[in-house]
Formats: sequence, C-alpha cells, structure tokens
Amino acid sequence: ALLTDAGIRLERSALAPLREGGEPEQRLKDMLLGVESYYGSGERSCLLTVFALGPPNDVFDGLVERRLVEWIDLLANTLQDTGLGKKEARRQARDLVSRIQGAGVLARALHDPKPFRQVLRRITAELGLR
Repeated sequence: ALLTDAGIRLERSALAPLREGGEPEQRLKDMLLGVESYYGSGERSCLLTVFALGPPNDVFDGLVERRLVEWIDLLANTLQDTGLGKKEARRQARDLVSRIQGAGVLARALHDPKPFRQVLRRITAELGLR
C-alpha cells in the first residue's frame, strides 16, 4: 500500500503535468515544480527510489520499473513536442530522470537537500525554463 501511495503521489506531482495539453515548456515547468513538491525540495525521499535500492523483490521491482519507464516515456514525448528528435528526446529524458533520482538519493544519504535543489535549478536552466 505504501508503494502504491508513492506511485499515486508521483503521478499527481510529476507525471500528470506531462500528460496535460498545452505548451511543452509549461508541462516541463509544471513537472519540475511537482517533482520539487514530491521530494519536499530534497528533504523527503522518493519511496520508489528507496524500494529500488533495497533488496530484489519481484513485486516492488515491477512497480518501480513501470513508474520510471512511464515517467521517461512521458518526458521524452514532451521533449519531442519542443522540437527534439525522438532519439535525442529519449536520451535526454533518461538523463533527466537519472539526475533527479540520483540527486534525491544523494540528498537523503547526506541529509542535505542542496544537491537536489541544485540539480533542479540546473535542469530548469538547461531546458530554458524560468
């Protein structure tokens, strides 16, 4: 139930904005704001990441994989909507999700939200979002 709740919160915070219509830049901006909220600006761990880092578990691993693949797919589609080619959009989507997840892990391990906040600021700037 805890993992399901985490998936629902991720859906509302990060994935739903990517599904919505409108300009892709606004969808990206809304996703990043949702991610910041979901992680409590780097002070809260992502339960999907916690489960992914734990011992192998067929049930949890499948749920985590599906959510992350969905996030990457939605993000790649949104990046394509900005004009990127399919291959480059997928590469960037994987990179962005990797950086966000990695920064969340680092913030948790160091008990310091700064790495997470810095990554979100850099991503925002790299995407040309303000």
